[in-house]
Amino acid sequence: MIGKFCSHCNGFMPLLAFSKGQTICRKRKAEIVKRSNDKHRDTRSIYSKQRQQALRKRCIDHYSNGLNKCECCGETNYEFLALDHIQGGGNRQRKTVANFYCWIIRENFPPIFRILCHNCNMAKGMYGYCPHKKEAVCAA
Repeated sequence: MIGKFCSHCNGFMPLLAFSKGQTICRKRKAEIVKRSNDKHRDTRSIYSKQRQQALRKRCIDHYSNGLNKCECCGETNYEFLALDHIQGGGNRQRKTVANFYCWIIRENFPPIFRILCHNCNMAKGMYGYCPHKKEAVCAA
């Protein structure tokens, strides 16, 4: 049998038990990775959340030209702002893109988005228009 010794468990195993270039068998490697993941789960979770928030801020800053306000109603509370697909299709894109903000940055901020507050964005998605726009038309 062609094989080699695992440097972690000191057992002789077939080459298929090892990943290419590894000296630790796949089984032991999986155990080590799982232990590391369990040990550092909280730290990675915090880092991931901070990174995602920084990416979101960068996208909102870009599409709002640094004003950070809803294009429809003028809401400026950052936590209420969202990226809106101008032509719709957000649900379809969400199913194909793993990390939305990374995709936007990688694609060099495509001009298919704008900044709306969550209320305006939801109304636009559900009714096809925003009540703020309807009020403006009725008042005129």
